[in-house]
Amino acid sequence: MMYDMMTPTTLSDLLSNEDYRTYFKRSPRPFASSTPQYGVVAISHDGRYGKVLRPTFREAWDKAKLLFADDRIRDVSIFTRNRIVPPPIFAADIMRPAEDWCGRCRRPSLFRIYAKSHPALRDLPIVVAGVRRCYYCGISYDCAMQHIKEKVSA
Repeated sequence: MMYDMMTPTTLSDLLSNEDYRTYFKRSPRPFASSTPQYGVVAISHDGRYGKVLRPTFREAWDKAKLLFADDRIRDVSIFTRNRIVPPPIFAADIMRPAEDWCGRCRRPSLFRIYAKSHPALRDLPIVVAGVRRCYYCGISYDCAMQHIKEKVSA
């Protein structure tokens, strides 16, 4: 199979994996410091990016299901705005070579340098130029990898 290395594996494809589907259904409990607590990102086939916020995982999932049904949408991601979780034990089995695990989106993603005008970066409090960031949520590579680094150094 020829992979498109410009975009990560879709959530739809990930959910076809039983381990991932079980993992994804158990959303991490966000800290109470942000409201609404979940972000839903949709990316169209032509690369346009949109994001909405929802107060609960259930409401975020309901929005994601509506987006999945829209023919214009290529992929959807749900992230917890203030929580980063370590990757599941099966993460390496479902990632493609160019992907890294995003602990905020809880899925494989591509971390690249994006312009400050990228929609994922609009509501971040501080955006430092030249930092690799998640394709979906905009978290920096260093923050997304924090749990992996802690696990390795422990």
